[in-house]
Amino acid sequence: MNESEKLTTILADFRNNTVVRACAGSGKTRLLAAKYLTALLWHGDPKGLAAITFTEKAAQELKSRIQDFLSRIAQAHSQDTLMSATDLPWAQVRAALDKLQIPGMKTGDFPAMQQRAAKLSRLLTAGAGAIGTIHGFAGRLLDAYPMEATDGLLTRFDPSGRTILEMLDDSSSEETVTLTQTFEKTSYRQAAALIRELFESAKRGFDIEHAVSFDAAASGKDLSALWPRLSGLVRGVIAASRQEGRLDYDLMLYWLNVFLKNADDATLSDVQGRARYILLDELQDTDPLQFEILTRLCATPMPQKARVSGDWKNLTLAQGRIFMVGDPFQSIYSFRGACPQLAFGQVAARSFTAWDLLGNKRSGPKILGFVNHIFGACGQDYQPMQSTADKSGLPDDVLWHTTMPQA
Repeated sequence: MNESEKLTTILADFRNNTVVRACAGSGKTRLLAAKYLTALLWHGDPKGLAAITFTEKAAQELKSRIQDFLSRIAQAHSQDTLMSATDLPWAQVRAALDKLQIPGMKTGDFPAMQQRAAKLSRLLTAGAGAIGTIHGFAGRLLDAYPMEATDGLLTRFDPSGRTILEMLDDSSSEETVTLTQTFEKTSYRQAAALIRELFESAKRGFDIEHAVSFDAAASGKDLSALWPRLSGLVRGVIAASRQEGRLDYDLMLYWLNVFLKNADDATLSDVQGRARYILLDELQDTDPLQFEILTRLCATPMPQKARVSGDWKNLTLAQGRIFMVGDPFQSIYSFRGACPQLAFGQVAARSFTAWDLLGNKRSGPKILGFVNHIFGACGQDYQPMQSTADKSGLPDDVLWHTTMPQA
């Protein structure tokens, strides 16, 4: 299967959950925009489609690209004009739509397709279509279900999180002093930093109640005796933040996940209908809590009692609900909890249709040979990139290195 046929197959597949491992320079944003465009033209309505990117800048770029695609389709003099474009894979989008068969539209009816594109462009311009970050996506869901998600309290969003940290500091002074007394050579500042770290871990969905296996390096004493008290303190502050209507970015996701976990069956079904198809960018930088939220949104129906008491990793995903793109070798946010091993490991365990895009359009074979040599030593899972770039005028010399053997 050549690259064109592969792309057509990826774009046309809405029956399966799909993950694409896309190497650097392979056209990931182009693929994501083309997949959203295909879904949009097929359904004829952006309602229920959600594209989630890692940054606001990436979201704006994706939305602008989709808008540009729609405008060019609507205004094209003929399909030949679109076929010659390199940034818009119209030939593959059109072939995918022919396979999907748009209801009420004859195959090859380009004027009807143009009318559809013009209508969708107007809808996106008017604000329809959920294209944004995971936090923007979470905020829209929380706003749609204020009573169920936040008890109807008026939330005060603090993007810096300072006011919530002040709540933690005010509530933890006694425990902080206890830590300094228990561990020799531990300052008040160090003890407060430890409690803050525990608090941040809890907000990001980690199971802090059972994480009692690390030692205080300064004294060699473990924290197991104090752990229930510390974890109870942290959980109490998180609960108080909800009672006071305070949210930061992490708590927005935390409370959304609690809502999805405890929602009654009818409410959860309604929420899932708001995201009937999810496109996720930068899979490699997704943390466990974000992945849990996406899993709950895409899971098959399960009784509420089982959802509340069971492990989210055991949920069964409904097919044809999510499309994810990423590259485990481009993960750079482990300090924020990104866990590519979890994401790609879960992919393997959940019967995703997997594709690899290994053609790098930015670099020549010499540079990629050097990169492949370096990263190939990092693990068995690395798949070498191949140069698909236009070679004319492309720099392709490695001027100095100490790692590659001389020919």
